[in-house]
Amino acid sequence: ERTTTATDVHALGLLLYELIAQVSPFAKPEDDGGENARAVLTHEPRPLAEALREQRSRFPRELWRAVTGDLDRIARKALAKAPSERYPDVAAFDADLDDWLQGRPLRSGIGSARAQTAWLLRRYRWPLALASSVTLALGLGAVLALHQAEQARQQARIAQEHLSALLDVLGSVNPQ
Repeated sequence: ERTTTATDVHALGLLLYELIAQVSPFAKPEDDGGENARAVLTHEPRPLAEALREQRSRFPRELWRAVTGDLDRIARKALAKAPSERYPDVAAFDADLDDWLQGRPLRSGIGSARAQTAWLLRRYRWPLALASSVTLALGLGAVLALHQAEQARQQARIAQEHLSALLDVLGSVNPQ
């Protein structure tokens, strides 16, 4: 097919993958190199975590943990077989890499829901804490008000019974 921006995105994704894992995303440890060229056309790229797991002695555990989530998703999106599934342009690819570096959820939306939720909770922690406190206070106030209203109804019923009894006693008295 003709060369487009999607080709550039794929090449940048390949470069990103190889810079991190120091192997091709299509290479397997037992390959001699000939299978690698054919795998580019037929196979999906291996996840970064898998490539790093095979080379545990060369990579610290912190690096493996850092790339297993969103960075792996970024690389896979850039290396997608279908050009329509890749980033639309290099700016979108760059934006996701910048978001990953800054610890923000990815703008493309490929990040995990857990990561996006955690970021939103961190970013808006004070407004959320305030809203939660206000909601809790209102709920507690409503429960207390309902409890007091029930007690007031019981007291009113008892008072009404006493008044009825008193009126019955007074009504039954004959002044004659």
